[in-house]
Amino acid sequence: DEDWIVHTIYSLLREFEYVNMERSHREAWYQSHIWSMVESCFDKLKGVEVAIGESASLGSKRRMNKNRHISAITSAPRLKCGYKCDLVFRQYDNGHSISLEFG
Repeated sequence: DEDWIVHTIYSLLREFEYVNMERSHREAWYQSHIWSMVESCFDKLKGVEVAIGESASLGSKRRMNKNRHISAITSAPRLKCGYKCDLVFRQYDNGHSISLEFG
């Protein structure tokens, strides 16, 4: 898409003009300044969500916790998180009640 290309080029030029690319930053800076450009190129895909910033895989979380039971007498084990990825794609329009995940 031409709009995305133009916006991305201007955004990268701005980072170079202000000399932001010559020093190191924390991961949150890269997520908001660089990864957001990658994430936004998928905005037009209907039924697909892109999550950046070490989003936990919901499928892995469900699988890891499928045998977890909450008990009123004994303390329940801590809820396990799914594997964290820098970029996760979730497809909602797939004919299933649960989204498909890639990443």
